[in-house]
Amino acid sequence: MEPKNPILERFERAVDLPTYLGHRGYDIVASDKDPGHLTMVNSRTGDTLVVTKDVERSSWSYVSARAPSDRGSLTDFLVARDGLSAPACLERIVALGNPLARDPEGHAYREFERHAPPQLRHAVARHLRHMEAETSALRTLERLGVQRGTLDEWRFGKVQSQDDLAKVVTDPKDLWASKYRPTDRAIVLTEQPLDAMAYEKSRGKQTCCYLATGSDLSDVQKRKLAHLLCEVPCSKIVLAFGRDDVGRKLAEQVQALVPTVKMEREMPAFGGRWSNQMQMEQRHARSMAKPAFALGQ
Repeated sequence: MEPKNPILERFERAVDLPTYLGHRGYDIVASDKDPGHLTMVNSRTGDTLVVTKDVERSSWSYVSARAPSDRGSLTDFLVARDGLSAPACLERIVALGNPLARDPEGHAYREFERHAPPQLRHAVARHLRHMEAETSALRTLERLGVQRGTLDEWRFGKVQSQDDLAKVVTDPKDLWASKYRPTDRAIVLTEQPLDAMAYEKSRGKQTCCYLATGSDLSDVQKRKLAHLLCEVPCSKIVLAFGRDDVGRKLAEQVQALVPTVKMEREMPAFGGRWSNQMQMEQRHARSMAKPAFALGQ
């Protein structure tokens, strides 16, 4: 796809895509399962579109449920459905937001916007709240060292809210476990899920399943761990606790639960925990990426 005209992008952002689609005969499909997208269907044609908002860029996009290659912005929708050229798209989109323009479709769109169905309004508002919360949580996770788009969501679960984020960066109340793949070759134990994500980034290579225990093992956790570690399907158990006194104590306690099972101790090269090392590596990478200036300038 060719780079888009920045003027066209600016005017696109002024048009609410779900409202425009509603004006074009698409109805919202009510669903509480995933507020991360909106599904809209044209009952006359059967055309089904999945619509999402990028709150950071303040832009809407769609993808066709029947033809995933049919996707993009409002401009792409107009090109695909109405066969418009880029200049014609710009003229159409400008007219949508200009009440002074004598454009029948622009007038009809603005009227629909003023009297949009409550179901559509509520669905859009819910979607925006969800996307804003998810974006905020992902920004924080990125500052902690997990770059956007690098998290194995199947393994660790999605981070879509501050509640999800809190579960990642705090000690679990019980044992926390990632998902297991049949190809996994190691079980790795850490204090927090964030440490597990950091270990995966450093050494995991998508071959490890993770357990997070917290910093203080309870009797209930010890019984569960003893049972689990005696029957692990993997050939390797890694105690990837921190390099401090808490980490050493945890490693000794876990090994003592099943003394006949061989375990390996792996600590971060620097920093107290794997998550600390991940954050230090990220800060170093950022500093190296900054432009260097000659002395005296």
